[in-house]
Amino acid sequence: MSVDVSKFPPLSVTGIGLVDGLLGANCRHSIGPGDGVHNPFEQFDSEENRKREQLDQRQRLLERRIRGSRREVMGLQEAVEKAPDADTRAELEAAYRKKAAKLQRQEAEYDTFCKKNDLRKLYDRLAVARYGPEQAKAAERAAGAGVLKNTAGKRIISIKRTQLTAKPNSITQRAGPHGGIDRNFYGPDGRQTLQISNYGHGHKREEAMGEHGEHAHDYTWDADGNWTRSEARELHDDERRDNGDFL
Repeated sequence: MSVDVSKFPPLSVTGIGLVDGLLGANCRHSIGPGDGVHNPFEQFDSEENRKREQLDQRQRLLERRIRGSRREVMGLQEAVEKAPDADTRAELEAAYRKKAAKLQRQEAEYDTFCKKNDLRKLYDRLAVARYGPEQAKAAERAAGAGVLKNTAGKRIISIKRTQLTAKPNSITQRAGPHGGIDRNFYGPDGRQTLQISNYGHGHKREEAMGEHGEHAHDYTWDADGNWTRSEARELHDDERRDNGDFL
């Protein structure tokens, strides 16, 4: 059967051969022979295609974020190694741990997204020059080092200001102005239930407690949401055991 090719535009209008054209860097189309009459995609579902396009766009976004974070992680790794002094090194290490933890969250989000939507993970789109297994393992160790936990293995959230409410069942801690630490515990309703300090705040009564002035305050709440903080008390054995990391 002969085909009237005059009714078909040339492939050049598709930008073939260009990075942003047909078969370019981000193109998933293909080309092949056809007669212009029989359409193999006649039953194509446009709504299904729209949803797939949205998934593809989201996947590309997550991949770009991971590549960007990997580049930043590598840059911080090198900066730490070349730090001119201890103070600069400590500052860069903190930034490195923070960025490594962010990268870890992004990679976990990508894995979950692909699994949930039955998408194949495209490792070539995550690749960054010079970012190999050695850099990945170092970043993983740094991310873990950036997560603060108490002796009992519960995560601690560093804060600048203590609040009476926080995430339910969470633990926060704040460094005091004189180098001590206040650690705050919250119940299932997000209200503070306990504060443990590893120093005596310069108060005579509290300085006399424990070995270094460590003490605790209990918080109670009434039905109207009013709170009361107890006088300082000695730590219970289980409190001392679970928080031995900072006492």
